[in-house]
Amino acid sequence: IVVHCSGGGGRASLGFGVWLMHKYGLSAEEAAQEIADTAAVEGSNRRPDAAKLQQLMDNGTLKKKDKRDPEAAGFVAPSRPMPLPHNFARVSGRDELVYGSSRPGYSKDNEKPGAVTTEEVVLWCQFMQENGVRRILSLLGDDEVEWYAEPIADSLAAHGFDGNPYTRAGVFVDGAVEVMLDAFKRADAAGEKIVVHCSGGGGRASLGFGVWLMHKYGLSAEEAAQEIADTAAVEGSNRRPDAAKLQQLMDNGTLKKKDERDPEAAASPASSAPETPVTNPPDSPMGPYLIPTDLPDSVSVLEHDQTVMFLVGTAHVSSQSVFDVRRIIRQCKPHAVMVELCEARGLVLCQPPGNSKDAVADSEAQAAAENPPSPAAPPAEQPTAGQPPTTAAPR
Repeated sequence: IVVHCSGGGGRASLGFGVWLMHKYGLSAEEAAQEIADTAAVEGSNRRPDAAKLQQLMDNGTLKKKDKRDPEAAGFVAPSRPMPLPHNFARVSGRDELVYGSSRPGYSKDNEKPGAVTTEEVVLWCQFMQENGVRRILSLLGDDEVEWYAEPIADSLAAHGFDGNPYTRAGVFVDGAVEVMLDAFKRADAAGEKIVVHCSGGGGRASLGFGVWLMHKYGLSAEEAAQEIADTAAVEGSNRRPDAAKLQQLMDNGTLKKKDERDPEAAASPASSAPETPVTNPPDSPMGPYLIPTDLPDSVSVLEHDQTVMFLVGTAHVSSQSVFDVRRIIRQCKPHAVMVELCEARGLVLCQPPGNSKDAVADSEAQAAAENPPSPAAPPAEQPTAGQPPTTAAPR
């Protein structure tokens, strides 16, 4: 579709802005800047006006108030909700703990060393505090923190975020997921709202949101990405979740390229060998089987005669146990899955994505009622070597 006015510069730019604000959740300032930036690249003549664009979106027209149709004045055209400043919005309807935003002082014009003033950081801090945020998880890279006139960690600490509530983990560094999860767990334990930001709050931040949803609620990468997109549509925020990248991040703990993760192995002639030991020989009826090296701490591995068993060591169903079991199923692709035949544990395999939080809480209570603690209980018997365990179909 082509949008035109007379010369294609002024009113047409307002039309472009309406589309960008509606479709992508940009603010009037962001839309105007994007139109100007694109015009500079394309060589076109545009005259975006952020103030007029905001007025147009607020009132549905640029007609003066006393000249508007009284009946039409009460009509508001259905559209995407107007975004809050800083692309600030919650990540999911499941909790009020994790929020997303753009970085302090976000603008395409200040992406150069020392360009972001401390005053811009202070305004961002004030907004976050007014909205109940107590912790920050930054996904900016080392080069991006150089954009601040003063060290960003010092500025945040000086304006309300002292006491070590600020964590930074670039998604392309080793151990990124581990750092993210540590920040999320500390915020969860303290019951304090945490905001996750990259630069604009759309791409890498959405990966951070996905890490939280997969860890806390046992969602798959696809489920987490869809939930982030659905919530953004309701909240009016600009998010760009990518299920494939999220899965890669969770599997590897980073988005750093494989050969950059281990330079010595990349230069070695043996670097083409599998990263994990092969248990089954290639001619085994089950084929070669790889044991991942980054399994959760709750998982034990038993090996016997070309057979591998993964034991998830949890006493009852919890959010974490659901996540761990699903990770084993997704990552290790076992030939059989055994769970205890009770409704609480059936949740591991058939958890409703929309009600997982309540379902897990109910199952924990049910499991506690059905299995009271017994200090004198003997340890569970291990399967006899060479004897296949009995496989029971889950409910």
